[in-house]
Amino acid sequence: MFDALDTDVTTENLLVNYIEGETEHLSWLKQQVDLMRTIGLPNYLTAQL
Repeated sequence: MFDALDTDVTTENLLVNYIEGETEHLSWLKQQVDLMRTIGLPNYLTAQL
């Protein structure tokens, strides 16, 4: 049964791409939180308009 999992390249590629996308999204979210802390929430929200 585990042999089939070792050769499932399609699922592996899907998961790797998904994780890479989520990693980029997490990085962007962390940058936004840091920006909010640096300039303050009112200024952050104003910049989003």
